[in-house]
Amino acid sequence: MDTMDNLHDWVASIEAAAATLYRRAAGYFAAESGFAAFLLRLAEEEEWHHRLLAAGHLENGAWPVLPDPETMRRIEVLFAATTAQLDAGTLTRAGMYEALAAAEFSEWNDFFLYCLGSLRGDSAEFRTAVAEIGRHKAQIVDYLGALPDGSRYLEVLRNLPEFEAKRILLVEGRPGLALLLRGALGALGEVEVAESGRDGLALMERQRYDVVLSDIDMTPMDSLDFYQQAVSLDPALAGRIVFFADQRHETPQEEHVSLGAVVAAPALLGQIRRAVALVASGARQLH
Repeated sequence: MDTMDNLHDWVASIEAAAATLYRRAAGYFAAESGFAAFLLRLAEEEEWHHRLLAAGHLENGAWPVLPDPETMRRIEVLFAATTAQLDAGTLTRAGMYEALAAAEFSEWNDFFLYCLGSLRGDSAEFRTAVAEIGRHKAQIVDYLGALPDGSRYLEVLRNLPEFEAKRILLVEGRPGLALLLRGALGALGEVEVAESGRDGLALMERQRYDVVLSDIDMTPMDSLDFYQQAVSLDPALAGRIVFFADQRHETPQEEHVSLGAVVAAPALLGQIRRAVALVASGARQLH
């Protein structure tokens, strides 16, 4: 699949695959009424997610951030393998628990909200979906956590920092993209989000950050002016601001490249995470 043109279709296909698997698994585990009812509830929620995405595609078909191919393969293989076990009659309850934890707490749900936010904007439907995804995940955590050996399944949900935890400021006004990036950067430390450069500077007046990831298009504030004001507030941020330039910019300005890292779209989510990690750890990655 050409991810660039079909991210929406890929996310929708995973939502449909999850709904089908959970509904079939509810029948498979019908003798265990509590577990079957839980799976059926998850299936209905995934079906709703799929309907939300059915409204259409991004007009220009261009997505500034894409999932890493290995992430896509991991999720696809997980559903295919679990479905194969169900077909063969070898799927165990423990195997279903593990599949639920691995799938639902991958980046799949983050990309669902990213797609929905790009299609619908900061609409009531989008805000409802954000709250529902949080509740959807919480009920899985609660269910698995109540099991006698639930801790083994919850291990895969731990979002531990990959190195000494950093304080990260994300400046991004598009709600779906902000959610996606916030989730991706959560493995690196504590993330705060500002919807604009002005909001970001206001946060910097009260809190120090190890690294800043900022949309290069900060209308009405100029991003270079934002950089200068940020460094004026905290000189330690010099060279520690990562600019993200999506398709609205053909080529990042040379001034941006000279100031720190620039990640140009289309970018894999892993590329953005690695650029922020390198800058936060004192290195610089220039593009």
